[in-house]
Amino acid sequence: MRKLIILVFAAVCSVYGCNLSPAGNYPYEERYKYKIAEEPLIDVLELLKENDSSLRVPGRYSFADGRVDSSDYWYHIYFYNRKRDEIILTRVRMSLDIGYTDFAFVAIKKRGYIGNWKYINKDFDSTENKARKQEFKTLILDRIHLPIGIKGPNKANCKCSYYSDYKIDRFLHDADSIYTLLARKYDKNIMIIGTRGLNVANLMFITNLNGKNKGFYYELMERKSHVYKGLKLDKLVKNLVRDSAFLHTAKYDPDIVDHDAGLFISFNYSKSQFVEICFSQLMGENSKRPLAVALRSYLSDFWMLSGD
Repeated sequence: MRKLIILVFAAVCSVYGCNLSPAGNYPYEERYKYKIAEEPLIDVLELLKENDSSLRVPGRYSFADGRVDSSDYWYHIYFYNRKRDEIILTRVRMSLDIGYTDFAFVAIKKRGYIGNWKYINKDFDSTENKARKQEFKTLILDRIHLPIGIKGPNKANCKCSYYSDYKIDRFLHDADSIYTLLARKYDKNIMIIGTRGLNVANLMFITNLNGKNKGFYYELMERKSHVYKGLKLDKLVKNLVRDSAFLHTAKYDPDIVDHDAGLFISFNYSKSQFVEICFSQLMGENSKRPLAVALRSYLSDFWMLSGD
């Protein structure tokens, strides 16, 4: 019976097409950064397919380019590799690095197969993985005639002097993933504050609904979460907003080792990247500034689920 169901499903897909794209986020994807806005880059990639029909997935297979829904920040684009009879999944979105857009090479599947996506940087051995990326470069990247700004996953400019077991790429990926989930339910203008240290990493996503603040807190290493609201959170937000200039005016001392951790903040994650703040910036004449007070409040009142 199970075999019959599979055969029938395969037959339906072969006639009508079944877009069984891999779901969720893709931490292994290979990202390329271009110094261009998101929409123009999408236009360039779609134009490449328009001008070369061999890159279009054959019509009977339903792989439509676009976003999954209105809350999806990634624009998915499918290419066809005629030589291998394979479908290539890529996606595009505004980068965390201001002025850049990310173009990600995600996965590959045989055209006639149902599902069975193979992820780049994960499901191939090192030799084939390297060959696949070179092939993608020849098939797509070299033909859009745009210089690659920064190659690889999103990376923060880690200026603070400390060590963390929680890699920055994973930290940024988690921030992106959790934000995407929350933005589908809440307003997209979400403030994020976080900490990354030796054996700890956490993020708090702050939304404002009907004039009331709510903080969604995540312990990334321990996989715990908590929801905050109330006077402590309101005071934290008030001090953060009062002193946004801190990010541009508070100097840090590169000779001071930030033994504990680095702090990260974005006032509106949909439009602005994380800014890292070192502990040396919270000292001396900056110690009484509202944003410094807010960050110390985050560490004492919210970190490690000490909640109100």
